[in-house]
Amino acid sequence: MLKSYIVKKSDMDELFDWAKKQNFMGHWMPKSHETTQVFLGEFFWAPAFEYHNIPYFHHEGWTRGYDNKIPKKVLVTTDQYMQEYSGYDCSIDETIKIYLPAKWIVDNMCLCWNGLKGIFMITRVI
Repeated sequence: MLKSYIVKKSDMDELFDWAKKQNFMGHWMPKSHETTQVFLGEFFWAPAFEYHNIPYFHHEGWTRGYDNKIPKKVLVTTDQYMQEYSGYDCSIDETIKIYLPAKWIVDNMCLCWNGLKGIFMITRVI
């Protein structure tokens, strides 16, 4: 299991010193959560994605984690797309679950989805 976070440069030293003293066992650090009510092609731009991109649906954005345990805000680097094959939608034969770059990364790197599962490309030079 690998988890990664973006931190602000001004917070890097303090967070690194804090992290060296932590026991990271368990599931107390922020993590990405599955988004199931959005089509893959709607990720990061469509109203359906924006509707679900809020803390209520476990999209906290910059966060200090549960109970503010982290001394400075961090940003989870991934989003998850998940579509189950069960139910009335018979367009897929098995459950699909993929990790995507977080919206912040997509926006700041000017990425867009190219139509293939989980593959993004740069839309313009930064």
